[in-house]
Amino acid sequence: QVRGELLRHLDLDYLSLQSDSSPKNVETPVSVHIRRGDYASKEAVRNRIGLQPIEYYLTASKLIADRYRHPHFFVFSDDIAWAKESLTLPGQCTVVTSQDAQSATLRDFRWMTSCRHHIIANSTFSWWAAYLGTSDGEGTVIAPREWYVDPSIRHDDFVPDHWERI
Repeated sequence: QVRGELLRHLDLDYLSLQSDSSPKNVETPVSVHIRRGDYASKEAVRNRIGLQPIEYYLTASKLIADRYRHPHFFVFSDDIAWAKESLTLPGQCTVVTSQDAQSATLRDFRWMTSCRHHIIANSTFSWWAAYLGTSDGEGTVIAPREWYVDPSIRHDDFVPDHWERI
C-alpha cells in the first residue's frame, strides 16, 4: 500500500531510460549498490554501521547468475574507482558513471528502480530502490545479513521477509 502511494507521487519518468545502456534494454537487469563513502573513510561510521566486504557482492552476484539467464549487472557506487578496480561479476557489467553528481543521484535511483533484481548495500538508498523496483512482487533482492556491525542496534525488522539475506 505504501509502495503504491509512493510510486503514484514519484515522477521519475523524466530521467531517461532511453539510453542504449539503460536497464530497460537488457534481458535480466540487476542493480548492485556499493556504499563506501563515509562508511569507508570515517572510523566511527565504519565501527557502527560497517562496510560490506567484496565477498558479499561476489557471493550475491553468483547467486543471481546461477538463477537467471544473462544477468547484466548495473553497478552504482559512491566510489566508482574502487568498484571498477575491485569487482569482477559473473555476467555483463556496466559501472554507471556521470560527470554531474546531483543528476547522477537521481538517475542512479531511477535506473536502480527499473532493475528486476537487486543486490543492495546496508544503505537506505539501495533499500528504497529495491523496494520500489520490486513493486510487482517479482524479482530477487539480496540484502546483507548484518545491517549494522554494532550489536546494540536492532535491525531485524526493516528488511522484508521475502528478501534474501546473506
